[in-house]
Amino acid sequence: DQPLLQPVYVQETNKTTVAKNATRQFWITISVPEQTQAGEYVGSITLRTSKSSWDLPMRMRVYPFELPEAEGTAFGMYSRLHDDDSFMDFIYADMRRHGMTTVGLCCALGAEMRMVDGEPRVRLMGESDLARAMRAYVKAGFPEPVVWLMGADVLRFAQTQGPLDSDAFAAAYKGVILAILEHAKASGWPEIIFQPVDEPFEHTSRLPAAKRCLEIMKTIPGLRTEEDGPNGDPPTLDSLYDLCDVIVYHDGPWVDRKRYDAEAWKRLLARAKADGKTIWFYNVDLTGYHPEAMRFGYGVGLWLAGGSGVIEWAYMFRHGRGPEDAAYTNPSTMFFRYPKTSVHSGGPSSGWEAVREGVNDDRHPRLFHRLWSEAKQSGNQRRIEAANRSERAVAD
Repeated sequence: DQPLLQPVYVQETNKTTVAKNATRQFWITISVPEQTQAGEYVGSITLRTSKSSWDLPMRMRVYPFELPEAEGTAFGMYSRLHDDDSFMDFIYADMRRHGMTTVGLCCALGAEMRMVDGEPRVRLMGESDLARAMRAYVKAGFPEPVVWLMGADVLRFAQTQGPLDSDAFAAAYKGVILAILEHAKASGWPEIIFQPVDEPFEHTSRLPAAKRCLEIMKTIPGLRTEEDGPNGDPPTLDSLYDLCDVIVYHDGPWVDRKRYDAEAWKRLLARAKADGKTIWFYNVDLTGYHPEAMRFGYGVGLWLAGGSGVIEWAYMFRHGRGPEDAAYTNPSTMFFRYPKTSVHSGGPSSGWEAVREGVNDDRHPRLFHRLWSEAKQSGNQRRIEAANRSERAVAD
């Protein structure tokens, strides 16, 4: 009895049909190839009826500069593993085109683990879940470390050797992590930031496992860890604070999700900075079709809040084991790209397109600051005066 959901997504089609006596919005996506010469480009959109047609002129200017990469900022989407490697390549490339610098990888290790003479042995090879995901990650050219929201298989394997607080558990768990790091180094993978358990602050039954796994990981030099959601249950933050290098907050700069306290947030930022912690945000908006929220959250809002990363649930996945059009009938899809089906064209949500705009909002001031700095240090009086004028204009 549930009516068909009308998702706000951009259909990937070369033409749009509007019914008689009806109105309909449509979206035009223009991709500018690399190495395109600066200048003005013209084209047209053809509007056609059964009796006539006419062209709607379009004009676009390509500027003679390239926006710099958001170095040191984690822009990402959570993404599950997919069975088809070519599809993995497609979605990772799409994330990069939208300015993503990392992926919140949600998958198990997916490798054979066993004990041999009291030592863990891991058969990673090239077909493990993690290895397949990392191959796509490297191929797409993400510049920042990958964030691995680990599945449960490593934890379960270690638990077969002993309870959480046992030396046997610690040896098995640490041995697997070391094997992963060794394989990562040999394979030329980028850094992995490990998140052993999902949302342990809110789901406090998971806290013991999260704490134990993090404690073991922190005995490995150079390994960075992450956990998310402390503002879902703020009193639990201290239980994992010292064990996390990256702390990811729900929604935005809320120490407590129930109420906003600007002064408390400032104190948290100061504490995190003093302790060398990194603050990210996640789940700025879960609908996929609120572009204003997504642009603000990935752009100006991130800067104002003092964070250095945003990661959103989720890029795309199917809902359960239902029909292939479940994404189009479920009112709570919680993802940002609609899948292609036998009936629907699929395509990016309006929120996903706005994410790209938010990232560009971050990149424009980076370019301005670089050019301003170069002008100020050039020794050329004309350039210095231009830099001073632009600085005053921005300040105003």
